[in-house]
Amino acid sequence: MNNKNGNNKITIGVSGMHCASCAKIIENKLNKEDSIKEISVNPLTEQAEISYNPETFNQEDISKKVKDLGYSLNISKENNDLDEIKDQKEKELKDQRIKLSFAIPVTVIILFFVFWNIFSSQPLPSDNIFTPFAFIAASITLFWIGFRFIKAAIRFFRTGQANMDTLIGVGTGTAYFYSAIILFFPQLRETLNLKEMYFFDVTVVVVTLVFLGKYLENKAKAKTSEVIEKLINLQTKTAIVEKDGKEKEVLINELKLNDVVIVKPGMKVPADGAIVFGQSALDESLLTGESIPVDKKKGDEVIGSTINSYGLIKVKINKVGKDTVLSNIIKAIERAQNSKAPIQKLADQVAGVFVPIVLALAVITLATWLILGSMYLGWPLAVSLGITCFVSILAIACPCALGLATPTGIMVGLGLASKNGLLIKNASSLEKFGKTKVIVLDKTGTITTGQPDVDDIVSIQISKEEILRISASLEKGSEHPLAQAIVKMAKEKNTKINQVMSFKDFPGRGVSGKINGNKYWLGNASLINELKAPLPEEQLKKLAAQGKTPVILSDEKNVLGIITISDQIKESAKEAIAQLHKMGIKTIMLSGDHKKTAEHIAKEAGIYKVIAEVSPTEKAEVVRKIKGQGKITAMVGDGVNDAVALVEADVGIAMANGSDIAIESADITVLHGELDKIVKALKISKLTMKKIKQNLFWAFFYNIIAIPVAAGVFYPNFGLLLSPIIAAGAMSFSSLSIVFNTLLMKRAKI
Repeated sequence: MNNKNGNNKITIGVSGMHCASCAKIIENKLNKEDSIKEISVNPLTEQAEISYNPETFNQEDISKKVKDLGYSLNISKENNDLDEIKDQKEKELKDQRIKLSFAIPVTVIILFFVFWNIFSSQPLPSDNIFTPFAFIAASITLFWIGFRFIKAAIRFFRTGQANMDTLIGVGTGTAYFYSAIILFFPQLRETLNLKEMYFFDVTVVVVTLVFLGKYLENKAKAKTSEVIEKLINLQTKTAIVEKDGKEKEVLINELKLNDVVIVKPGMKVPADGAIVFGQSALDESLLTGESIPVDKKKGDEVIGSTINSYGLIKVKINKVGKDTVLSNIIKAIERAQNSKAPIQKLADQVAGVFVPIVLALAVITLATWLILGSMYLGWPLAVSLGITCFVSILAIACPCALGLATPTGIMVGLGLASKNGLLIKNASSLEKFGKTKVIVLDKTGTITTGQPDVDDIVSIQISKEEILRISASLEKGSEHPLAQAIVKMAKEKNTKINQVMSFKDFPGRGVSGKINGNKYWLGNASLINELKAPLPEEQLKKLAAQGKTPVILSDEKNVLGIITISDQIKESAKEAIAQLHKMGIKTIMLSGDHKKTAEHIAKEAGIYKVIAEVSPTEKAEVVRKIKGQGKITAMVGDGVNDAVALVEADVGIAMANGSDIAIESADITVLHGELDKIVKALKISKLTMKKIKQNLFWAFFYNIIAIPVAAGVFYPNFGLLLSPIIAAGAMSFSSLSIVFNTLLMKRAKI
């Protein structure tokens, strides 16, 4: 596919990954390819996003190179079918359950023997019963359940590429083959003066615990991406199409542009379109986060997969398939989940070098025990301690927890944002927004509704009802926003509309006409002033200072009344701005309006600072200057005139009820244009980064503490030695704890 900058990008599935090291291996290999401009591999979603040169990119060649590393690319499609991916995951989990149904009982038996020999005064006859059983169990466990670990170890010796599986494969393989050699070649054991100590139990338990940990981890990881599945499930499978007066039920993929579909109460709108018959209220909560149904009437746009609450409506389809709002949301979330936050670079860099370092440490530890240990403890004990420490280091130091720390946080954070009606384009924006110190807000459509409404009716010579009746009658045929505001109020109050004779339009100033034989003028002060009717100057000045637009009604001699119109502040704006200030964020309002009008709106909304009478290009310049002060700056807007400023800001935020250009330019889109969603976005960003930092801290801390203990540093003085069995359990627990710690975000009240 082609992105908006003209770069070719493709998102494809990657099979066989188990940790961040796997992703790093693939990235390092493919980044060397001239045909690939950029690649981002996400081990959590098991997808790679590749930006490539179409003239030199060869999918088969790339697939072969990845296969040589022990992984495989699904390049049959540009975007993987989500149902197919889900089925594949279920199949993988089922296979893991079958293997665990053998491994767990065997491990329990092995552990029974181990602990009996440790704690019982009468050991079981291990030579006749335990050792043969342990050998058979270890052979089946290693070469069936843990075969991927063996393959990883072989790949390491063949290519030099190492990942988490390499550590387990080398560790358990060493324990198994050492034990097998001294079991089947007793003369060699006696010649080398080796102690008759077997590690078959270590092989069985370590492989099982790691495998069990991966199974539980895979089940937990599936929950981090359930937002995509929920969005997919929103789509209805069929639609009722009306053609030639008849109804026909068709599959959703058979829908065509301009088809008219019937949506009955309780049904979902099958695809995006416009209502051509009827009216209703549509539940858009799963797309926008808003629980209150939105009223819709003839001519209004509707979004596919929203639910019709009560009335029967007919919808003319104008978007199908991949062009619908829901499809674009799904694609945007997938792209965001596959993107990487800046903080993940640290984890990726560490994971990339961590495995080789651990392997080196394990070898050094083994060599140290064999050389120095044999001098003080004797050769037989030194060998057994060396192998124990060697396996323990490889088992406990896997960087799996480190690799999970960031992507799990990003995925849950993006899912939480989607649930709250926020569409975040990439992980970088999610991270950066939480660091924002200044939020620049466009006025119209962001702080205000963008739709003029009647504020008040000021009676001077006649009643308010009469002023509204005459004014609405004069304005009923006008398309001007101020005229529509007056007519709208008249309809709401069921005001009678009279016929107007001798109608005349004064462009930019007002209108005039005769009603029941009386001549009236309705317009601004310039028009009324020409009639020589005395204007209420002080009252008009006061209204202007309040940011209200006066529409004056007059007859041939006197001003009869004034209708004040203003762009109303959104209900959520004041509270949202107050919360932003409590969070230590400075707010600035930009507006092209007159200074007094803008200042009044800013004061009423509680804005910290206002900059008025600015052009679209000047808006971008203002944002640029604020950024120049070293402050992370976000810009919130909804119009075409905001697009440049949205791009200029560190984080651009668009209201979804605004222009397509603004939305395309933004990093975050608010699916229901209310400012309180901006507060939610900040909270989600901060919570996500907090969880990621917690995860990274514990992953680093865990390895720093665990490796010296596993290496036997404390054994000479304190007799403290870490069993490989405990090391494997601790490694699995660390990965699981990070996943479950991240999943706690779902319970957070945003």
